[in-house]
Amino acid sequence: MCCIYFCWFKFSLLLINLLVNSLSSVVIFLLLGDESSESQCFPFRH
Repeated sequence: MCCIYFCWFKFSLLLINLLVNSLSSVVIFLLLGDESSESQCFPFRH
């Protein structure tokens, strides 16, 4: 039983790690996209 719980624990940690990585990459992509669109719309601000 302990081995099953340990495997589920590792599996859940891996899933959480993948979710966090995808969320952070999406947030970074959105932030970079906003910055690039702002610089394109307002080139005189930079």
